[in-house]
Amino acid sequence: PQYNPLEIVENVKRKINSQPYKEMNPWFRNFEGSILKQDSKTYLSKGKYSIINDTTIEITELPIGIWTDNYKLFLESLVITKKDDKKNKKKECIVDFKNNCDDTTINFTIKVPPDFISSNQWSEDEHIDGIEKVFKLYSNKGLSISNMHLYNHENKIVKYNSVNDIIDAFYIERYNVYQKRKEYILSEYKHTLLILSSKIQFITEIVNETLQINKRSKGDISEELYSKDYLYFTKDECFESNTKEYQEKKENHEVHGHDYLLRLPIYSLTEEEIDKLTSECEALNTKYQDLVKTDISEIWITELDDFLRMYKRLK
Repeated sequence: PQYNPLEIVENVKRKINSQPYKEMNPWFRNFEGSILKQDSKTYLSKGKYSIINDTTIEITELPIGIWTDNYKLFLESLVITKKDDKKNKKKECIVDFKNNCDDTTINFTIKVPPDFISSNQWSEDEHIDGIEKVFKLYSNKGLSISNMHLYNHENKIVKYNSVNDIIDAFYIERYNVYQKRKEYILSEYKHTLLILSSKIQFITEIVNETLQINKRSKGDISEELYSKDYLYFTKDECFESNTKEYQEKKENHEVHGHDYLLRLPIYSLTEEEIDKLTSECEALNTKYQDLVKTDISEIWITELDDFLRMYKRLK
C-alpha cells in the first residue's frame, strides 16, 4: 500500500536522529474515507456516508479499489423491483438512487424505505456498521502488508516484513550516497579552488612582471610554470606539484596542462581580475569549509525540509 509522504519524512528524520519510529498506516491521496487497522498485517478501508433524513442516505466516498461505475451497477442491483425474482428480492433494499459523481468527487444520493436506517444502523462487527455492510462500504483490497516485495539497491527483489524494514534498508543506502556526494562536491570545490589560486598567481606575476610571456614559445613558458609548481589541469586531469603524475607530466614536457592559463584573454590580465578571482576564491573556500564541517545527517535533514516545503506547496 501507499503511505503518507509527510509521515515517511518524519520517520526518516527519526531514524537519522536515532529515535524510534512512529506507527504509520496506509494512506491514499485525496481519500476521504477511513483506514482502520485490523491486525498486524491487514487494514480495512471504509467509504463515507451521511444520513440526510429518515429516507435518504448520501455516500461521498468509496473504499479503496472500488470503481464508481462498478458501484453504480451494484446500487442498481439493490433497487426494489416488482419482478418476482426470489434470488434478487433478498438483496433489494433501496427505493432509488441518484448518481452525482464526477471525475474527482463521489456522490450518490440514495432513497431507502422508512424503516431501513433504524433497522440497519447497528452491527456486531466492531469496525463495520449495518449500513456499511449493506452498501459494501468497506474493503481490504490493496491494504495487506504481509507480502511486500521491492527491488533493493542491487536491483534484486526482496521481501520486507514491515514498512520500517523498508526505511531501514533505504537509510543505509541513502546515507552512503550522501557520503559519496559530499566527497564528490568537496573534490570539485577543491579543484576549483586550486584553479582559481593558480590563475590569481599567474595574473599577479604578469602584472608584477615577474613572469614574461611575450615572444616566448609555449613550451618554454610551460617549463617555467612547471618550475614554479603551477597546477597541471585539463578537462580530464588535475595534478598538484607534489604528485607523481605531475612529475611525469613535467618530465615529458606536456604543455596542455597549462592551457587554462595561457589561453586567458589579454583583458583579464589585470589587477581588477585579480580582485575578482580573489573574491570568488574566498567565497568558495567558505563554502568548502562549511561543507567539511557539516555532518551528513544535517545535510539530509535540511534537504528533507526543502522537500516538505515544496510538497506542501503542491498540496
